[in-house]
Amino acid sequence: MRKKFLFLLTLFLLGIKSVWAEDLSLSINNEDISNTYNIVTNNTNFLLPKYSIKDTYNLGVRQQESDACWAYGTLASVESNMIKNGVDNKYLSVAHLEFATQNSLYVPGFINFNRTFNKGGYIENTNAYILNNWGPIYEDDMPKSLIKNVINKELILTEDMVKNRKPVVDIDNIIRIRNEQGVCDSNTIMTIKKYISTYGGMAATVYFEDLVSDYELSLASNNKYNLKHKYLNGPYYYYDGSSYVDDSNRNIAKNKTQNHMVEIIGWDDTIPASNFSTKPSRDGAWIVKNSYGESKYLVDNRDINMGDNGYYYISYDDINICGNLVGYYGVNKSVSDYAYYYDDLGYNSTVNSNNNEIYTANIFTKKSLGTERLDKVTFGVLSAGYKYTIYYAPNGALKNYIELGSGITEHKGYISYNLKENLYVSDTFSIIVKFEGNNVELPIAIDNKDMLDKMYNNYRVTKGVSYISQDGEVWSNFKSDSMNFQNPIRVYTSRTDASFDSSVDKDLELNSNDNLDIKVNTIDNKEEVKDDIPNNPQTGLISFFVVGLLVFSLIIIGKKFRRNRLFKL
Repeated sequence: MRKKFLFLLTLFLLGIKSVWAEDLSLSINNEDISNTYNIVTNNTNFLLPKYSIKDTYNLGVRQQESDACWAYGTLASVESNMIKNGVDNKYLSVAHLEFATQNSLYVPGFINFNRTFNKGGYIENTNAYILNNWGPIYEDDMPKSLIKNVINKELILTEDMVKNRKPVVDIDNIIRIRNEQGVCDSNTIMTIKKYISTYGGMAATVYFEDLVSDYELSLASNNKYNLKHKYLNGPYYYYDGSSYVDDSNRNIAKNKTQNHMVEIIGWDDTIPASNFSTKPSRDGAWIVKNSYGESKYLVDNRDINMGDNGYYYISYDDINICGNLVGYYGVNKSVSDYAYYYDDLGYNSTVNSNNNEIYTANIFTKKSLGTERLDKVTFGVLSAGYKYTIYYAPNGALKNYIELGSGITEHKGYISYNLKENLYVSDTFSIIVKFEGNNVELPIAIDNKDMLDKMYNNYRVTKGVSYISQDGEVWSNFKSDSMNFQNPIRVYTSRTDASFDSSVDKDLELNSNDNLDIKVNTIDNKEEVKDDIPNNPQTGLISFFVVGLLVFSLIIIGKKFRRNRLFKL
């Protein structure tokens, strides 16, 4: 019966959807169709018509040295939460993030990404960098100038530049906001406002051009040139997606996708629509921090005003600004010694269930010979409103487990549960996460060779360690001959001198769970990038419903298409 269940799983293998870029490339899962968020906050700043963290939780505008806007934008979100939490007020190293997630050097633990140095990156790169405890480190420990030195062949990239660098801070939570259209609806606006007023800045993506030929330059009263553009009016920017002919008589296609990352640091609902060169349908704009410095020297050494000293107002109507956002919060100094995980690059697919209660589990093997205290459990989640309960079982068991804690999910992304009492892990141990909600949808990592040609380099699923159950008693191994699954459950531990004794029946209940009704969505990276704005890959969505034990009464096949987003500036 177990083989029959695994056979059913193989029938759901689909294509994969990915977002590609040179400066910011995103691998987007097929789960981000709805926008369900419930940011819990005690402050009321999100109700204000104007709000900004510029003078309180913001380190100021930086000048990027390479095609690394993705790194500047994501780390800026970490930095703002770091300041807000009173941890520190230092810049984090963009160079270390860049070096640690590229594929031009064999470094154990850093070989899973298929991105070229100085040719852009993914939000997933930063996510894994943080989740895997690779970083971040401080800018002072690895300055951004090293990137330029490597580009100019003045410095050779070595293993010592990325290995054995303990993170200076720990980050508990990652929120992902996806909006199909990219235009900010009222719910998304409220979610972003709640996040910023509670946790700090949020990285977001836009379409932005930095080609002098595409701009008209006008001399301002301060003897500096202001950028003039169809979509840019000083610090006011609004891209409506329409086509146009630039100053070089080139036809610019409509609906250009995101190619640049910025950090949203506030908002102003009172900005008139008339301030934008192309008039939006409503007043109001996000206040964003760019990474081009306060001014920029371009052709003929002209000093160009970069918005308002590096800051911009981007209209709520911009067709991209709410399409892809990420925030990092829960920054603290409690960095664990060990990180346990099997989803090296994070989740890349989803499992949809018709069940309102699902158990997922990973079995881990202790890394050290000494005693390790369990610090926290981090897991991937696809929606707000799920109740989760976390359990622990020693000796790799999937029964006789004890409850560690519970809560309610607030958003998509990754959520951490920090243990309140000391618990010391055995040589092998299991972490179980139970989700309760309406037709629970689960994130997973999937081993699929077609997927590895693009974003992934050599990621492979570890077999025999990830399990799923409908009742927490009868478990099914998440693997088969044609595809393998990994639960995005992570564990962080620290060395300790404490001693303990733990014993439990370690026999596993690994039987068939024939009543488990699921469907699997995956990501297909077969689409080749031919230019800065690639063609759209096809995303498939297959629903397969099992009626009874082995009788199939309905197969529904649907396909959804979504724009690839390339990021290079």
